[in-house]
Amino acid sequence: MAPRPPLTLGFAGDVAFTEGLAARAPLDAVRPWFEGVSHAWVNLETVVAEPAVGDAAAKDFVFRSPPETLSLLRAAGVDGVSLANNHALDYGVAGLTRTMELCDAAGVLRAGAGPDHGAAYLPARAVIAGRAVAVFGFYRMNCEYPWVALRARAGIASAWRNWEDETVEAVEGARRRGDLVVVMVHWGTELAPCPDRWQRALASRWARAGASLVVGSHPHVLQGVERLHGAWVLYSTGNFAFPMAHGASAQTAFFEARFDGERRTLRARPAVIDDGRPSPAGDGVRGEILATLSRRSHALRFNDAGEVEASTASGECVWPRLDP
Repeated sequence: MAPRPPLTLGFAGDVAFTEGLAARAPLDAVRPWFEGVSHAWVNLETVVAEPAVGDAAAKDFVFRSPPETLSLLRAAGVDGVSLANNHALDYGVAGLTRTMELCDAAGVLRAGAGPDHGAAYLPARAVIAGRAVAVFGFYRMNCEYPWVALRARAGIASAWRNWEDETVEAVEGARRRGDLVVVMVHWGTELAPCPDRWQRALASRWARAGASLVVGSHPHVLQGVERLHGAWVLYSTGNFAFPMAHGASAQTAFFEARFDGERRTLRARPAVIDDGRPSPAGDGVRGEILATLSRRSHALRFNDAGEVEASTASGECVWPRLDP
């Protein structure tokens, strides 16, 4: 049997084309990154719908991006989005349903939400460079119950305690099919530089179940990475195309995970966000972002090329011992 060609998956953080961002060519400066990988995914941190769709939720921040968002993402090289986040139902079930319709119409794969419970927990699947890839979207935050998909109600796929085992079983099932499994998860503490203890334990469960990648979002800043049971764990990919990004939350990266036979590598391409638009970071800021990722990672560092390599340095995060 001929060896499989290399496969490179790309991931970026939170995307919301609010505040007129859709009209400002939001991803033009980083389009070559998306086009340079086999398949690329982002966290869609917004409802995508027309203004008349749905009623705004009673919360401090509600996000709605215009319908052309999905076609703009597809044109920029985005292949899939996770919908499992705390803004997916900002305009109720109607808003989520319309978002899913627009994803499908634009040819953008979606994970983490569905018209009912069973559908929400199914992965998005694609055959890429000769490999079957399954991408799950999960959500692990407070205020779970109004958001999770039910037997007869659209919603998102929760990884809260009531459903954690279900997510692990779903990963195991995909791996048994022979899929390369990715878990995209919305979790953690906003603006925190390090993951919480429970996040590491949950990532370990998914890795042992067969996930090759766990890709986090929600903190709005970059957190570190580690290897658990052979899987890459990216605890937070930060913001990406996001109008509210500023200061530390405007420093981000595009991550590339490459699978070449038994060899698995990870690379970060640092970026800065200005007026909601990401662009490649200049030399000084680029080094600063890579140093931040290195300090926040466990037993790994990012070299000057943005590639991950082993490290014995102790960083700023505490890494509690995991149960065997």
